[in-house]
Amino acid sequence: MIQKIFAIVLMAMVLVSCHNPGNNNSAKTDSTAVQNSKPANTLPDIAGYYRLPETGCDIALTITKEKNGFKYFFKGEHLDLEGVALLSTEADGFYVTFDGPIGNTPPKTVSGLFKDNTLTIQNEGNSQNNYHYFTDCDEKYLEFKKQ
Repeated sequence: MIQKIFAIVLMAMVLVSCHNPGNNNSAKTDSTAVQNSKPANTLPDIAGYYRLPETGCDIALTITKEKNGFKYFFKGEHLDLEGVALLSTEADGFYVTFDGPIGNTPPKTVSGLFKDNTLTIQNEGNSQNNYHYFTDCDEKYLEFKKQ
């Protein structure tokens, strides 16, 4: 008799737990992820022509939209570079990553923050992380403004 009661209680617990919507964590997580993700049409249009403000540094940046993504072109007095530009979304904003040659350095990957039609790239490092991408420019941060 005790075995029958135990079996009935066990089956009731299994049935209740299978029909409890609170245990469906994967569906809850997926719907939250969809609500918090940004649709593709909210990505900024980074294609365009960018210039530095009048700082004595003559570098222009052009980003063009290709069928497979974006390409970049840096032009300056001592500069003529091109490569692939990748757009990504981070918690603090949108980033453009330049994959290819940057400044007076061998090919490497450099990122810049894109906000309010301005692309900000850290041009110089510090004593522990020493680098200088665009040696014609003395500013630590270069702010390319979309024209």
